Amino acid sequence: MADEEKTRSYSLRYIHRDLLSELLRRIDITSNTPLLVGYRATVTLLGLSIDVTSPSVQRIDRPQYEAAVAAIVQQLVRTIYILHKEHKLVHGRITADCIYLDEERRDEGASATVRLGDHIYPPGLFIKRTPPYIEANRLVAPEIRDEAPYGYAADVWGIGVSVLSLLNDKPFDTDDIVDSDVASPLFTSLSPPAVSLLVSCFKANPHQRPRLEELLFHPFLQKYTKPAAIHRECESPYPRPMAASTLKSSAAYDSDEKEDESEESEDEDCEEEDNDDSDSKKES
Repeated sequence: MADEEKTRSYSLRYIHRDLLSELLRRIDITSNTPLLVGYRATVTLLGLSIDVTSPSVQRIDRPQYEAAVAAIVQQLVRTIYILHKEHKLVHGRITADCIYLDEERRDEGASATVRLGDHIYPPGLFIKRTPPYIEANRLVAPEIRDEAPYGYAADVWGIGVSVLSLLNDKPFDTDDIVDSDVASPLFTSLSPPAVSLLVSCFKANPHQRPRLEELLFHPFLQKYTKPAAIHRECESPYPRPMAASTLKSSAAYDSDEKEDESEESEDEDCEEEDNDDSDSKKES
């Protein structure tokens, strides 16, 4: 990472000071999470300074091939799951600029480990119409932009933003992609599975977006990953149950097969009883 990217400085007149404690709390509770970029904050009378403490992280070159993006998203989903499940945090501003590769921490089957950054900034930290506010909110989910209640689905939106940014170097903002369809000019060079994933992530209604574990079973990722193996380490942090038709494990299919066999056996027994009754009536 370039030296100028390792430190960010903000004037306190751009910041809601009552949220500084939340920023410091986020740094503290995520400091030892290996899949997240590490940070250190310094607050003075003049401003806020944020330093990256992960020495070997690098931004991802763009654009990327779809296979590479699918591999990145596989790791990204795992990292976001940790953020949601273990730390109970919504990132709220995930973009491709928040995703880094750590060459010193190599993951099995990947050239480098994906790390997620900028998770320390709580939504609403920056005062409206200031330069950092405009930059931070250019690609956020509609519910965050509109200051409506938001939850984990805001980070599913961010995954879509990251995928589109990594595949396509055309500039865009939230208004360009919200409720977009397959005919969007931003999707013209992408494969149908990639477009399908993006359309699902860019729903204006957060309840219509897929959940993290559902994304892992999307055709765009299934084409390059093994969702059954991923599912075992990414159990749902969400209260509502997963769709059985979409997310059945091999054990569930085995159980269904046994139930089907049992039902077939019962049907055969019933048929034999009916035949016996029919024969008895004929004899009488």
